[in-house]
Amino acid sequence: MKARELLLRLRGWLVFLVALSLALVLTLYLDAWEARQGLLRRPQVIEVSDPGLLRAARLIEPRALNVREQAYAATAWRYFELHSDPQTGLAYSVSDYPSTTLWEIGSQLMAIVSAQGLGLLERDEAEQRLSLILDSLERLTLFDGILPNKAYNAQTLAMTDYQNREDRSGLGWSALDVMRALIGLHAVAQNFPDLAGQVVAVQRSWVLEEVLSEGSFQGGHRRDDGRVDRLAEGRLGYEQYAARGALLMGMDASQAFRVQGKQRSVEVLGMPVPADRRTRRTHGVPSVITSEPFVLEALEFGWRSEMLELASQVYGVQERRYRQTGTLTALSEDHLSRPPLFAYNGVLVDDDAFTTVSPSNEVVNQARSLSAKASIAWFALMRTAYSAQLFDAVGSLQTDKGFQAGIYEDDGSVNEALALNTNAVILEALHYIAKGPILNPPPL
Repeated sequence: MKARELLLRLRGWLVFLVALSLALVLTLYLDAWEARQGLLRRPQVIEVSDPGLLRAARLIEPRALNVREQAYAATAWRYFELHSDPQTGLAYSVSDYPSTTLWEIGSQLMAIVSAQGLGLLERDEAEQRLSLILDSLERLTLFDGILPNKAYNAQTLAMTDYQNREDRSGLGWSALDVMRALIGLHAVAQNFPDLAGQVVAVQRSWVLEEVLSEGSFQGGHRRDDGRVDRLAEGRLGYEQYAARGALLMGMDASQAFRVQGKQRSVEVLGMPVPADRRTRRTHGVPSVITSEPFVLEALEFGWRSEMLELASQVYGVQERRYRQTGTLTALSEDHLSRPPLFAYNGVLVDDDAFTTVSPSNEVVNQARSLSAKASIAWFALMRTAYSAQLFDAVGSLQTDKGFQAGIYEDDGSVNEALALNTNAVILEALHYIAKGPILNPPPL
């Protein structure tokens, strides 16, 4: 290695260490501040099918994967072997559809880190894959020179619309998607120090100040007249997940991190379920409570009291639905093999229980499905008899190209979508079983 290259890598790694140290100080400060303000509540006893669920989830220790879990991991990794572009390194959001978003890029980074930790690929190959992705991220055309666009062509790196048609002006940026990518980048730097310099170079090319406004997340949206609106982003679960990552990286997301003042409780099947006070009526768009952000925070950062309490309610009411109706329930956001091709399967959508909505906020309950990734993630996190049923139920969704997304509730047919996020979260869940949280930050 040439001296100049060595110095550049060393400088990048030192910058990363300084940023990490500052992030730790800020996180601990905010933890103490919220405690003084009474914002971090002690865990409450809540009604779930297993009264010891909260304690048991905290006590789960890593263990070696069994033969069946190893097979699940190999299936999930197969998706990335088959559906990653050899020139850019970017995996396709859905098989044979060369589009990607920053959320999916973050998921792909987590998938590679998880797969290498599970021994599915050698460290050198993982570094090569990650370095190629980082190089592509450095070459992205940014929306208005500020932040990555909402969608890109995974083969050409061109900015696109959601139909993967090139759009040179861009759609705008999603703050939550950017944060998902940043969390993935942090995992890369933590697990592959030789790549820290590339990670820092990517982060420094983005104007990250635009992601936050007064401690809350804001996205950018290109209007038809060409002007850009800054819009508040995030709802309960998603907002706190993104904020957890922001705080780890030294960004002031204190307002987004807070639950108090945003959360309310809705009774569903005789149980309390967390809901967001910001609804379609008050803010123009519905609030979806689903498994995705709660399991991601736990798989990547580990449990903290407040999120464990809320997640246990989200998990518990899905089990209760099964006990009362016989319908296996593990709901998340998922790609679909039928219209509308993507949906948010909600435990709650505003005040409506077990409702599914499209990205345009239309009710599409015919698309509701048992989610493969949510099923395996809940098993990794909870280890209850019900989560074991979920784990077993999705085994039939394995193919030689990866895991299919789920099973439709209305007719029991397979949701045959082969999606990046499905397989990435499954790898994260199996990594959690074997190794624990990917990031292992200081506890909150």
